[in-house]
Amino acid sequence: SKLGLLTLAPLSYWSKTYTSEAGPINWTAAASDCMAHCARQGVFNPLRIRGRGAWHEGGRPVVHVGDAVVVDGERRSIGSPEPGGYIYPAAVPMQIDYSGPLESGESVRLSQICDRLHWERPMQGRLLAGWLAVAPICGALSWRPHIWLTGAAGTGKSWVMDNIMRPLLGRIGLFVQSDTTEAGIRQALGYDARPVLFDEAEGESERAQARMQNVLAL
Repeated sequence: SKLGLLTLAPLSYWSKTYTSEAGPINWTAAASDCMAHCARQGVFNPLRIRGRGAWHEGGRPVVHVGDAVVVDGERRSIGSPEPGGYIYPAAVPMQIDYSGPLESGESVRLSQICDRLHWERPMQGRLLAGWLAVAPICGALSWRPHIWLTGAAGTGKSWVMDNIMRPLLGRIGLFVQSDTTEAGIRQALGYDARPVLFDEAEGESERAQARMQNVLAL
């Protein structure tokens, strides 16, 4: 339709390209050309779509931040597909600062902070630190690790979430609460590759346990 074509390009483009001296814009010819272009592109594969997050493409790291794609440290505008054939659609900017990565001496403090918590086994602090390090780039990993922070009421699970995990993951993390369903998480993620943090995930009733099983399956 006319309005559909106007979502692809402004009126000035159609007026310049599909107007003859004798009459108004030939919307039928414009639509026909669009369909012909689509046919030449071939069958659309939704698996080529990649949302916000870190990815691997052709051996290179690619970070989709919503309003741009960062390839090998170079910021590129959203638009044409990358050489690997993937499509990075525009989305709400995540405002991630990737310009100043931590040095080894600074990043080791994360492990030290996690080790200071009261764990059942000493190695569990190191596992938390490891998960926090790889969670922001989960889409670039061949296998995405999961962790489950357990403990009795009042042992500090929410404190760890609010004071360590949330600040470190920042805007790239998706934070949900106890009543969130599998369908809600799926809809919120869309095509994004983001770490999901689930607070108060206890399943005290049979219904809550079934909901958590669906979340775990996702």
